[in-house]
Amino acid sequence: MNIVGINGSLRPGGITGQMVERALAGAQQAGAKTEQIDLKNYNIPFCDGRPDGTYGPVVDTLESKLRRADVVVIGTPEYRGGYSGVLKNFLDVLRPDVLQGKWIALVGVGGGRWGAEGAMNQLRIVLKNMRATVWAEQTSATGSDVANGKLNNPDIIQRLETTGRDLVWTLDHPRGLARLKASLSRRFRKSA
Repeated sequence: MNIVGINGSLRPGGITGQMVERALAGAQQAGAKTEQIDLKNYNIPFCDGRPDGTYGPVVDTLESKLRRADVVVIGTPEYRGGYSGVLKNFLDVLRPDVLQGKWIALVGVGGGRWGAEGAMNQLRIVLKNMRATVWAEQTSATGSDVANGKLNNPDIIQRLETTGRDLVWTLDHPRGLARLKASLSRRFRKSA
């Protein structure tokens, strides 16, 4: 199983990236091959309304990585009640079918009492529009889960690593995959 993590934060060494890394670490423990895409490391053009597939080689390369993934973990900070602009732009420049049929797990961090719940709930709507399937459990951290620039809440860390393991154990299990394929097949026949 191949799992790609997307860090939707521009902050070097930030909590969002740490959260994605923890989820990927759990997936690795369960036997998955993982890769993290830090959007800050790519010069992604702004979405300007040009036709899909014309945003250049950087976007083509990232789309190729996502197409090879069985599962994608998306991390975002919450800004003003929504997900990050860099992540919004990235999702906007992707071809519409890149995430279709993919399982997506969401993680995020926000400074308020509810963490990144608002941002992740918005992402659920966008990802549904892209015909992805979002994992039921999402993990959100708040400012109280952080000390000295590091994620330090053991419960949040455990939830992230458990999510990574659960993704692999559920989706890589023969019966889990059969149920998933049947469910997706029915879902896409209805919407076609």
